Amino acid sequence: MAITDEDSARAWLETQTDQQVRTALAARAALRATPAIGEEFGEALAWVALPVLRAVITASVAAVVLPGRTAQTLKTSSVQAAEIAKEAAESAYSEANSAARCSSHAAFTASGSNTLSSASSAIKYSTVASYFDQKTYRENRSVVYSACDWDADYLTSNRKDEPTSKSIFYRPLWPSEAFRDFPTGEPLGLVQHYAKLTEFFDGNPDTWGFWKRWLEGMRTGDPMDWSLQEQIALIGSTDEDRFSVWEGENAPQRIAGKIEFIEARYEAAKANKRLQAALAKATQSRFEVGGNFPPEPLEGVSTSVPSAIFKSLTEATATLSEELEKEAPDKEELEKSASSLRDALRKCRTYLAKTADNAAQKAVGTAAVSGSAELISWISAKQSLIGALLDALQRLLPLVS
Repeated sequence: MAITDEDSARAWLETQTDQQVRTALAARAALRATPAIGEEFGEALAWVALPVLRAVITASVAAVVLPGRTAQTLKTSSVQAAEIAKEAAESAYSEANSAARCSSHAAFTASGSNTLSSASSAIKYSTVASYFDQKTYRENRSVVYSACDWDADYLTSNRKDEPTSKSIFYRPLWPSEAFRDFPTGEPLGLVQHYAKLTEFFDGNPDTWGFWKRWLEGMRTGDPMDWSLQEQIALIGSTDEDRFSVWEGENAPQRIAGKIEFIEARYEAAKANKRLQAALAKATQSRFEVGGNFPPEPLEGVSTSVPSAIFKSLTEATATLSEELEKEAPDKEELEKSASSLRDALRKCRTYLAKTADNAAQKAVGTAAVSGSAELISWISAKQSLIGALLDALQRLLPLVS
């Protein structure tokens, strides 16, 4: 069943009982329409941009994240996002108005509220947002519906690797090979609006830098990590007054500050997991040198030093793993862990220097030199992992109160 107009889009949606499939199609439609908010200027654009971007990221996350502990919270956030985007649409004009309405309907789809009607409306408004002039409007609508049909065909394909409602976001929004008249597969009006929107983002990167990166990734089929996107979609979900976080004159700056913290915490957690994985692997393989530190002691070098380094790193990463899971990590615990990591890094460097000096004095090819070489290689490799984690913590700590 090809999607060629509003009626055929609704007919296709009626065949789909999976809410996430409907949400994915609506979210992709909203992503295509989002550049149209670039029709607005200055404060008017700032007013409409955040509600639209929030609604679209929330819908996208809802299409991907499997039902779990955040499912109900995500539904609630979707309703809030939809209502705020709907309000923003009332103050926007023409294509920007359509883009805002499209994002609102996509978020309503994500909330589970009348998903058939909401998803159908999202698709309809995505075609209206493509308006450039009367001469090309019909052709532009055809292009947008063709892109929706391209998505629908994929969403109903039988894939075993992962749900299509997730994997579809790893495809570009506009399949250029399908449209001979549009080099990028995107209607000219949306191309121009996106250029204006990008210029707006670049004018205040501290506030809008994340949204520029996020939108570009979603457009090209290179989305950010979904757990990171979920955290951002759920900003304010635990606040007493959930609406106030995303609304008001300083809302873009306030949300930018929260996103900066979330990204910094995410990067620190990722660096910590990499180091933990390396430590776990070392425990399993026992450094591949017989299980000692090293198998034959080197003169002048304490064999307890590597054990102390390993113990210190294990304890520090365990503490960080616990703290970085929290919405509000304990700054004192983070600083203690950072101090332990710096001390371990210093000991690594000292140990390597002493080991190198003593190893040079031993006969080449002995078990001791062979074993110590493995350990030296291990410690040397861990220095970069420790350094990366310290860099991530350095970015995070100033953002923790």
